[in-house]
Amino acid sequence: MPRRQAVGKGKAAPKVAAGRDAYLEKTRKTRDELQLERLSAAELAVRREFSKRLQLKLAERGWNGSELARQASKHMSDGRFGRDMVSKYLRGVALPYPSSLTALCRALRCKPEDLLPPEAYGTINTVAPEVDMQTAGDGSAWLRINKRVPFKVAVEVMALLKGHAE
Repeated sequence: MPRRQAVGKGKAAPKVAAGRDAYLEKTRKTRDELQLERLSAAELAVRREFSKRLQLKLAERGWNGSELARQASKHMSDGRFGRDMVSKYLRGVALPYPSSLTALCRALRCKPEDLLPPEAYGTINTVAPEVDMQTAGDGSAWLRINKRVPFKVAVEVMALLKGHAE
């Protein structure tokens, strides 16, 4: 009796493998899709409206996302603005931090109100200062720093603060 030859040497037949891969691809959710599922309807509506307004501003200027990232990077303290974040804004996956919103508005020559719907102001603090200090009333103060700095500077600030720990 002739010996049978194994098809695919232990692997699924090509048609079965292709069907399985197609099924897995359809059912696999991206990180962005999972993140959007956790949002309330109101938060999702704000992101979609921001996305639509941003797309309109890009169309007015004749820019794509890459050009917006290049122009916005000119208004960032570190000179960087990622195309990946612009993509997330355009897809309604994320809302920008205040410093990024400021850079976007400067690049597009518009006001934050032109991009953000009124409902968004509860979710984004557009006037958050980079550095804020409030007296604690006992000769000390609360210090808040919300600024991107080189790593070396951050280490120096942390060392300074640890030296004055209570």
